[in-house]
Amino acid sequence: MSLSKTRPQILSLFIYARLVLITFLMSTLAAVYSIYLLDQYIYQQKQISIREVSGSYVNHIRNNLNQALSAAYPIAALIRTQNGKTEGFEELASEMLALYPGLAALQLHKNGILTHVVPLKGNESAIGNNVLENPLRTQEAFLAKKTGKLTLAGPFELFQGGMGAAARLPVYLDTQDGNKFWGFATALIRFPDILQSVNLAQLPQAGIGYELSKVMPDTNDVQIIVTSKKQKIKNTVDFNIQVPNGVWVFKTYPINGWKDSSMLLFGVAIATLFIFLTTVTAYLVTRLRASHLKLEKK
Repeated sequence: MSLSKTRPQILSLFIYARLVLITFLMSTLAAVYSIYLLDQYIYQQKQISIREVSGSYVNHIRNNLNQALSAAYPIAALIRTQNGKTEGFEELASEMLALYPGLAALQLHKNGILTHVVPLKGNESAIGNNVLENPLRTQEAFLAKKTGKLTLAGPFELFQGGMGAAARLPVYLDTQDGNKFWGFATALIRFPDILQSVNLAQLPQAGIGYELSKVMPDTNDVQIIVTSKKQKIKNTVDFNIQVPNGVWVFKTYPINGWKDSSMLLFGVAIATLFIFLTTVTAYLVTRLRASHLKLEKK
């Protein structure tokens, strides 16, 4: 065979080999991008699923808190209508405790000092505490007094033992000199009692970890209220729970991570098969074309 005939054949073989290489590279890029899209799809679907499941728990927590803490309003109304007198507090508070699930106690803080509490049993050690002078209580107490709004303090260690939080509603009386600060009507909740009906233990059983926290107003430190005690991962699904004069954050995440290894492995297998088939097909097509050209040259 002459040199003039072999050069075009060599050039054709080079072109066909390059086409096979380009096919391999393009199919590899397409496969990698497909795996990336699959990974993003898995992540998005997990986010949607966790958000839907966790949302019902968040609503339950929010409803429990709002219902229990709203008990401070009737108590404050009683004090205002009686111009600062506390007659009937024990009777009203006793009735209300049975009507407000999650409510641990109702208190009166005259001038910031705890003077009345229902139930008294188990809470005797808290009598006489001044929330306007206690360094662990003053931040939210002064905020409530300043804004005139119900303000949630805590969670913190209770004087009577255990963990709790207190919603304090400032009571102002109409006097000849204007509004006069009387004290606080307080609704007390305990942890984990307030969350028992929410049944958060079901979330880990469904493969979802959780953490309920708040930011401390004086230090900006994150205080963990309750957690599933599973190792928290990045990219949590966060829910803000509005509480009186503040925000709690409920974070959820998949215990086993956002990636689904079995689905990704399946995707990699399909992608590898796709690369193999497209490359082999390109090779066979170019090989067949080269054979046709070879026959035409004879």
